[in-house]
Amino acid sequence: MLTQFESIRRYAHLPLRERVLDELADVLFSIDTILGSLDTEEANGILWIEPEVKRLYDEINSLMRRMSQ
Repeated sequence: MLTQFESIRRYAHLPLRERVLDELADVLFSIDTILGSLDTEEANGILWIEPEVKRLYDEINSLMRRMSQ
């Protein structure tokens, strides 16, 4: 099992493209979490952001696809 330090060191040695894709995947996960939160009653006051959040998701997803080619 890798220690946290070893994991960080290995991550740092990944090619930049892979690190950027990894970080963008984290952003997509966060956006997906936000979209799930907007499906609750509590979100009624901020539902106006949903189209923009979906647009961000689509743009980042498209960017990741282009970077993966």
